[in-house]
This record gives sequence, structure tokens and C-alpha cells, in this order.
Amino acid sequence: MKELEDAADWFEMMRVAAGLSPRRKLTRTQVPRGYPPIPPVDGVTVNSQRADDYGAIWWCAYRQAHGSEAERFKEIAVRWYIIRCALIEIDELHFKIDEN
Repeated sequence: MKELEDAADWFEMMRVAAGLSPRRKLTRTQVPRGYPPIPPVDGVTVNSQRADDYGAIWWCAYRQAHGSEAERFKEIAVRWYIIRCALIEIDELHFKIDEN
């Protein structure tokens, strides 16, 4: 029972972070133990791994969602994956410059 409540709370926290209307009132302010932290919706990072992690967490929420809610999670995940790819390309460019 607690596992289901934790999963529902985490998903609700993701929904609220994504700017979606809450379905129910949350009683907790911390992410349930064993669940990933709620990543930012947007922003920047200089770390491609962090952008990948953020994208993966949003993608996990996308896979659990339906309808327009799913589309919102997917949009956020893809945004982080685009940032990740851009950072990898920048890293590769720096590596090529350093080689010369």
C-alpha cells in the first residue's frame, strides 16, 4: 500500500512541476524515498550527463502518463535530450580543437 502511495505522490509531484493541474492534494514536500528527485522543467546545465538524467526522469513520467499530460512530459524530456546532445557536440568540438 505504501509503495502505491509513494508512486502516486512522486507522479503527482512530477505533474505539478510540469505545470499541470494537481489531481489531488499532496501532503508531503519531499520526494518519496527511492524515487529520483524532481528535475527542473527547463534551464541550462554544462553537464551532458545531468541533462541526460533530467531527460530520463521526465521520460519515465511520460511513459506512465496519458493524453495531453503525456505530451507535456515528453516535450520536457525531449528538451533536456536536445540540451544533452548540444553539450556532447560542444565537448567533441573542444576535443578536436585540443587535438590540433
